[in-house]
Amino acid sequence: MVDASFIDILESSDSLISFQGHFEARYGRWGGFVDATYLKLGADDITEGPATVDMKNELALVEFAVLHRLGEWPPMPGIAHSCRTSKTGVARISSGGM
Repeated sequence: MVDASFIDILESSDSLISFQGHFEARYGRWGGFVDATYLKLGADDITEGPATVDMKNELALVEFAVLHRLGEWPPMPGIAHSCRTSKTGVARISSGGM
């Protein structure tokens, strides 16, 4: 069993690469987004007891959705200025224009 903190892993790593991005676009009632995350972490010559190992970990995650606004309702007094829902089930309530 290896007992190492996150800081210990960062200090012993010989490669650490990561990035994350988000893109969102809207046109009329349609919209969409893409989220992307990438991480590569590696460490060589980790000694644990009599063994020496090389560790590599790589992660890529992409998430996306296409949205369509189903409707727009009049302002709700005292709550918000507008309320909209989309086919993905996401409801957005804001105090300003969208």
